[in-house]
Amino acid sequence: MQRTAKQYSGDGDKIIAELATLGPTHNINPLRRTYCANDNDALIEQSHQRSAVFGLNEYTQPERGPICLTDSSLLIEQNRVLYTHAVPVMATLYDQIINSHCLVILADATGLIVNTLGDDDFLEMADRFGLKPGESWSERTKGTNAIGTAIA
Repeated sequence: MQRTAKQYSGDGDKIIAELATLGPTHNINPLRRTYCANDNDALIEQSHQRSAVFGLNEYTQPERGPICLTDSSLLIEQNRVLYTHAVPVMATLYDQIINSHCLVILADATGLIVNTLGDDDFLEMADRFGLKPGESWSERTKGTNAIGTAIA
């Protein structure tokens, strides 16, 4: 049965339950995009507004290079509790995405990347884009992005 986004206007638990009934072969990406876009448009617009206050816009190149810390041992020590609790979870996530060209990222409350896990070739590419320990991904430095917007 084809479902439309309008049928998913209820609460989140109901949506998840309904999506679970679609089965693994059903393509839910169009549904997910439609549903999420409606809920997240305001969040993204707010992020764009915050970024504009910081002097960033869609044409501004974000800063590159480690902003705060380049010594990974110091970075880990400053985030010891977070790191200690998160690393086992990150390892479990990585085991699920191995060889998928994906990345698991741990960032602190300011958007500073503390740790990354991924396939070696993908980590090299991510490093070129600044997705590496010591790099700040706050909205203040990078504008609208997943890490910065999540912590805003």
